[in-house]
Amino acid sequence: MTPLLRGKLNKIMADKNEITARAMEKVRDRQKLVGRILGQRGLTFKSISMASEIPYNTIRSYFSQERDAVLSAIPVWALTMLFGVIPDEILSILTEPEGRCFHGTTKAEQDAEANLIAIRDAADKALAAMRGESVGQDELFTEGQKA
Repeated sequence: MTPLLRGKLNKIMADKNEITARAMEKVRDRQKLVGRILGQRGLTFKSISMASEIPYNTIRSYFSQERDAVLSAIPVWALTMLFGVIPDEILSILTEPEGRCFHGTTKAEQDAEANLIAIRDAADKALAAMRGESVGQDELFTEGQKA
C-alpha cells in the first residue's frame, strides 16, 4: 500500500483537483494581465482575431477584462496561432513564472542551428564508422571530399 504524503502540521497534502484549481487560477490571472497589456499597447481583440484567424469571441474568452469574466484556458493550438500576432514578450507572460519564454529566431540563427545539426550528424557518422558500425562511405563524405 502506498503511504500517504503528509505536509506540515500532519495534514494530508492537497488532492489533484485542488492543485488543478489553483494552477488554473494562476493561468487565468496571467491571461487577464496579458489582456490588460494588449489594451495598453492598443492591440484590439478584433485585430488579433483577424491576424490570427481565431474567432473574435474565442480571443475575448481568453483575455477579457470584464469584471466577472471566467476566462477559458488557451489551448496550445491557439497559442501557436498567436505567435507573430502578439509580441513574444507579451505571450511569454503566460509561462513566465515557470521560467519559460517565447523567442522568435532570425534566418541567421536558423541557418547556424542547421549547420550545427549537420556537423553533429557528420560527427556521429564518423564515430559510428570508427567503432566499426556499418556506415557506407557515401554517408561519411560530401561530394567534394570523395577520392
